[in-house]
Amino acid sequence: MRLSELVEYAYEQYDIDETFPWSQYPGVSVLSHPHTGSWLAILMREWNEQLGEFVEYCDIKCGVPYKQMLAQQQAPYVIFAKGVSGNDWIGVDCSQVYDAHDVFACFDEAYAKAELGNVMVINHVHPQNQPADIVVQPTQRSTRSYSAGHVQSQRIVRAQHTYARFDDPSIPEQLRQMLAMGQQARPSKSLDAQRKLFIRQARFMRDYTETTGTWSTSLFRLYPTYQSLTLNQLRGYFTWRTRYRAGQLQPASAVFISIYLNELFNGVGADSPEDAARKAYHCLAQFEQQDEFFAVNTVALHTWIVDFCVLYGVDVALIQQFIDHTIREQDTLLHTLYSPQEYQESQIIEAIFEFSTTFSKSPIFKKRHDEAVHMVAQLWTYCARQTVEAMQKQSLFSIIFGKPYRRQYFPLADAMVEPIKPETNVSYMLTPMRRLEYQQRAWYIEGYSPFSFDTKQLDTFLRVVDRILRKQWKTGGYLRERDDEFWAVPLVEQGFAYVAQQQRRAQIPSIDVSAGTLGKIRTDAALTQERLLTDEERDDTDQTTALTSSGVDSLLDSSSDAVALSFVDSVNPHDDAQQTIRSQGQQEEHDQDQEFVYRILRDLLADSSGESALADIRQAQRLPAVVADSINSLCWQEFGDTIVEYDGASLQLVDDYVDDVAQWLEQQAQ
Repeated sequence: MRLSELVEYAYEQYDIDETFPWSQYPGVSVLSHPHTGSWLAILMREWNEQLGEFVEYCDIKCGVPYKQMLAQQQAPYVIFAKGVSGNDWIGVDCSQVYDAHDVFACFDEAYAKAELGNVMVINHVHPQNQPADIVVQPTQRSTRSYSAGHVQSQRIVRAQHTYARFDDPSIPEQLRQMLAMGQQARPSKSLDAQRKLFIRQARFMRDYTETTGTWSTSLFRLYPTYQSLTLNQLRGYFTWRTRYRAGQLQPASAVFISIYLNELFNGVGADSPEDAARKAYHCLAQFEQQDEFFAVNTVALHTWIVDFCVLYGVDVALIQQFIDHTIREQDTLLHTLYSPQEYQESQIIEAIFEFSTTFSKSPIFKKRHDEAVHMVAQLWTYCARQTVEAMQKQSLFSIIFGKPYRRQYFPLADAMVEPIKPETNVSYMLTPMRRLEYQQRAWYIEGYSPFSFDTKQLDTFLRVVDRILRKQWKTGGYLRERDDEFWAVPLVEQGFAYVAQQQRRAQIPSIDVSAGTLGKIRTDAALTQERLLTDEERDDTDQTTALTSSGVDSLLDSSSDAVALSFVDSVNPHDDAQQTIRSQGQQEEHDQDQEFVYRILRDLLADSSGESALADIRQAQRLPAVVADSINSLCWQEFGDTIVEYDGASLQLVDDYVDDVAQWLEQQAQ
């Protein structure tokens, strides 16, 4: 968006001209209220040396409630006010505005706040969807230039919200009395005063029915109340409500949905807080399917329902059903990557693909899909919580998704519901990554903001993984190492070493011996011994047999249901891991395999063609491909890479590792 669009809109909509009050700041201008002179917006243009062009910002005085609504919607263009201080002001980064009507709506709110204080616009109305109370009149001023050409400018004049005279016989008596409440109420810009009036009117109109009204689906207000509608719009709303309560679903504007939800929150049409929440969610879910219903309001209205449930102590399991699906899905993906050990490998990969769409196109998934899924999921599970020295000792998850925010929260701040406060501290875990709690007489919300996500760092991490796996699996399309991968390479190599260690441990069998099996072994051994003993030996062992029997019984009685004996191979003899228990036959076989690997490596060092190594492999009646994999597996922890390659005809050492392998073999021999 360009500032010129907002200037054009202010002129056409409200007859406001842009002024430049400071000669020393030619890039700063102001849009002021035409009657009161109060500032509505400050427009700023700053020269950016790197871009070689002007960047544009503006501050708009839209008020605290509207500011809070934009914060809850996480509008990407909202920043801190740059040119003025005050809680009523927000800043707008024009480069992040993709629909100028969002900013126009903010300006509408600033204008309404300065002039009336109670008539507020919920979203900008496109010219083709102007509500009935907006009259378009040509002005006598000069034409203005648009990008599409020169057109006659028009000024939109808002009709006054005057109700029909009270002696008009066409107005139903109950509606006449409700209108009188608004006329008798003391005019106030206070949102609290508007809430009290709305609650009083809503309860008075609890059972009112109307059948003759008509309505437009393009009606918009920010804080819709009965007072913000004309008589025809009010009759249209009550007609729609009467039909909706009777089960007739008809298109409606966001204004009608907002008023209906506010009625439910105040007990109008609901028997309990749970009933009100369910009806509000059902209503919203139905109208989200309408083409006329603007999805931009969905998150805010879902937030209303959640806030209402939290304030009135609804069970958290029910609250979680009312959270907007976009927030729920985002937090589920985040939790999958935050605690991957709680999810399946396929779920971890799906979450990674959601945040990095290019990684799914790697040849490792096309050629070795199942292996790639397993390897990447295992790597992420290990690396997610590991700290990275080069990135200020942050965890991988924090590097990519930032740290959780914690800020004060104002439930139902922009709804027509009387605020209440819990008597004690409470905490609601809305999603696995989002918490709402009440402490020290204030509400706070914790969670992760999408604006803190740095998915480029995720792409860097995954590129290192992709580059190593392409080379190891020979999938083609090899990648070059880049300078920006400096922080990820050590972490990924550490992750590969961990996964290799886990795979080797998983290949070693474990033996479980139950107490019953031990008892049978003891009985069979005693019987065999009895048969082999001579009479003299039998006499000598009478006492020791009893002692041994009681000792075994004692062992069995003191044990649990089973005694598990696990034979685990230690991957690194220098680790302070549990000592390996290995049978003598297994140890000898392990040593023979290791010595065979050393011999093949020596053959490859002595004969670069690999013929002598292949001859030894054939003589040992082994497969060259299996031997190559065994060598690479054994040496992975030492070198972190493939050192032997077998192409089906020849077996060779990778040139880059010839000297390293020779030095390593000398160390092993010592």
